[in-house]
Amino acid sequence: MTKYEKYYIFLAGWVMLNKLSHRAQIIVVAVLGVLLFFGGVKYHQMRLDDIRIETTVKVQGDITEGEEKEAGIQREEEPETVTVHVAGEVVNPGVYTLEKGSRVNDAVELAEPTEKADLSLLNLAMVLADGKQIYVAGQGEREKSDGGYARIAAEAGEININTAGSSELQKLSGIGPALAQRIIDYRKSNGDFRSVEDLLNVKGIGPATLEEIRNRIAAE
Repeated sequence: MTKYEKYYIFLAGWVMLNKLSHRAQIIVVAVLGVLLFFGGVKYHQMRLDDIRIETTVKVQGDITEGEEKEAGIQREEEPETVTVHVAGEVVNPGVYTLEKGSRVNDAVELAEPTEKADLSLLNLAMVLADGKQIYVAGQGEREKSDGGYARIAAEAGEININTAGSSELQKLSGIGPALAQRIIDYRKSNGDFRSVEDLLNVKGIGPATLEEIRNRIAAE
């Protein structure tokens, strides 16, 4: 509709309104006012609904981590896990996955030690490390060890970076007297290494050195 057509329609309406009586004119104006008022209210409600829909879509869609925090949305994080192999004098030997921070005792209980199991040979309070084997020895099978929990690790010649002295650490490729002492000093200041990757926190040990000695060390 052109502006001229709108003008003629308005003019025709105005002429018709003038032909009405004064009372009729008041009624017509009142009706138009009511219609305009309710039309404005309806339009305002429709705009609010559109805003709510847009907000809902944005929150439920692909939003960034920062937008999640602003909207108060929290995603449930899956707990980290460790996987270990339980063998020896247990009813159900095999591979078990437990929450990170679990103890040797938790894994042994899942595998159900037999009546012949000698649990005194294990450090049941030790925190599990991913990829390790827990060997439950039988009574009289071997002498009590120094508290480690993986017999295979000891037999394979792995060096426990949490207990090894300077001379033992120097048997590792790339570890001289200075680095060996730094490992011991770090251990005294920060406690036991939770994993072999923690060696990267020791000044002078980088990823290349760690990869070279990874298969010869353990953090037990």
